[in-house]
Amino acid sequence: MASQLHKTLLCATSLLLLLLLPRALLVKASLGSQGRALLHWKATLRSPQSLRSWNLNSSPCNWTGVTCNYPVAGRGRSVVTEISLPRMGLAGPLDALDFSALGSLLRLNLSYNQLGGAIPPTISALSRLVSLDFTSNQFRSKIPVGIGSMKELRFLSLSQNQMVGAIPPSLSNLTVLVSLHLEDNKLVGVIPKELGRLHELMYLDIGVNRLSGSIPSNLGNLTKLYHLDLYQNQLIGVIPRELKNLVNLVYLSIADNNLTG
Repeated sequence: MASQLHKTLLCATSLLLLLLLPRALLVKASLGSQGRALLHWKATLRSPQSLRSWNLNSSPCNWTGVTCNYPVAGRGRSVVTEISLPRMGLAGPLDALDFSALGSLLRLNLSYNQLGGAIPPTISALSRLVSLDFTSNQFRSKIPVGIGSMKELRFLSLSQNQMVGAIPPSLSNLTVLVSLHLEDNKLVGVIPKELGRLHELMYLDIGVNRLSGSIPSNLGNLTKLYHLDLYQNQLIGVIPRELKNLVNLVYLSIADNNLTG
């Protein structure tokens, strides 16, 4: 009887270990897989000298521009939560970066570099991202529609690139977005009326593009806006009366368009 009970307890303990071990290994391997993903991307860059600390001899948490934290309030093993590499002289594409390995990222700042090519659609795998800053690079693609699924975003800047195509209406899904910077690109088409759903938006700059059509009256729904810049586009028609609802506005630029009335 005692022997049978011992065997039962041993089997139960073994089963519990088997259930827990893969999870522990997964958490432990998470940081390692993130490091490998970043090193793979580094290998594709043309000027990675500023990333000399990125190597297999140290933890990614000690690498330049990389911040780690615990995924849940001090529990579990640390993972990469922020990558901040502004003005690092980085040149090359982003398509070699495995975003699916970086699902714990909260902030990604690659501004003021020479990164180019397309912004990969796989960037939408960063579902926890709060801030995305690609300001002043050489990206030459459309804005990925999938960015609209990154619903935790509060800050988004793709300004000062060479982005083409239309502003995707899917950006209206970013309902907690506070600041949207798309200025100084080559965007065409109309200003999506769906942007009027971004009720938390305080800063909207889509100036210096090739946008056409009229100013959507729906922008009058953005009552928290304090900065609205539509400067130097090809907008036509009248200024919507609904803009009078923007009672918090302190900066408005609609110059250098083809507005009438």
